[in-house]
Amino acid sequence: MITMDFINNYKDIEIKKNENSVDNSIDNSNNENVDNQTNDDTNNNTNVDIINNDERGGIIYDLMHILDDIYVYSRTFIENNYFNLSENDDFSLVYPNIYIGNYSTSTNKQLLTNLGITHIISVIPSFNPPFEDKFKYLHIEAYDDEIQDIKQYFEISNEFISKCLNEGGKILIHCMVGRSRSVTIFLAFLIHIIQGYFHKKNLNLEDCNDIYNSIEYNKFLKDKTLNNKFNNKFTNSYDGISNQSNQSNHSNHSITNDNYETITTKEHIKPQLNNKEKNFILYKKEKMLNEVDELISIYSILKKEIILFKNDSDRNNSSSDGGGYKNIDELNQIINQRKQNSGNHFIIQLLKYVKTYRIEANPNPYFITQLCEYIF
Repeated sequence: MITMDFINNYKDIEIKKNENSVDNSIDNSNNENVDNQTNDDTNNNTNVDIINNDERGGIIYDLMHILDDIYVYSRTFIENNYFNLSENDDFSLVYPNIYIGNYSTSTNKQLLTNLGITHIISVIPSFNPPFEDKFKYLHIEAYDDEIQDIKQYFEISNEFISKCLNEGGKILIHCMVGRSRSVTIFLAFLIHIIQGYFHKKNLNLEDCNDIYNSIEYNKFLKDKTLNNKFNNKFTNSYDGISNQSNQSNHSNHSITNDNYETITTKEHIKPQLNNKEKNFILYKKEKMLNEVDELISIYSILKKEIILFKNDSDRNNSSSDGGGYKNIDELNQIINQRKQNSGNHFIIQLLKYVKTYRIEANPNPYFITQLCEYIF
């Protein structure tokens, strides 16, 4: 379980630009390489994958889930056939060719087509796809509460996303509001990348058609305008993570947003007026890949520390002077605690990354616990 100290730190995170460093106690000079592997893709000729969740936590949760099922089914039916109940252009690019959005966005066929979406993951209890013959769907039947075992779905969702990206596709991950369940599924894939099971060389980074560039660029400008509104709205949500606007003045040649990126003549070629959308999206993708490379370096350091600690403990335990631990169970318990502490540290870095690009992201603490268990 996550300690109370970690929960308190988690609630007090402030996201700042270019903040990807770890504690000074970690040696950043480590050059250990993480093996890059790709998962074997399994052939699947069906157009819809269904994952059922049979876990329940008593009659109270049964009743809550029944009400949730009714709400989700009713809402999806209305939005699929009549009108949207929330913004249907709520999407965020969180990694090259991976988007997070709400349910309404998944009903906006024109937007999905213009973005080049080929695959959709629906992380909601009831499955009612609006365009089953148009996109490849994966349904994860998950509730947003403390009894939900969402970790059991990480392997198949990671495989689904990997297959999409390997094929040059683009994927939308959504729940109802694009805040907790969908973000958790993306974070699991981010861990999958960092662990070395998916490499950026498999990404299609050149498919930047004019419509796509314009949509991304205009959304950036819109989100920049609404930044303060979002910060105030989500300050007191699940994780309590707040984003404070940078009050300093910037030069006229900068495009600045604390929750996205800064484009200056020093950091990047200033976009020309006739190519601003293309330059912007290429810059954004390159920035994401660089930030994930930094996360990989942090992960490698933490993993190496765990391995060294385990090796030292094994040597001490087998020494002839009678030192070491009483038994192997005690040693394993200490090593697992070390992994948990490292996981608690690393999840902070992952949350900072995802909230840079999806400021609404607020996975509930029970999902954070499961992600921590999944890291090492």
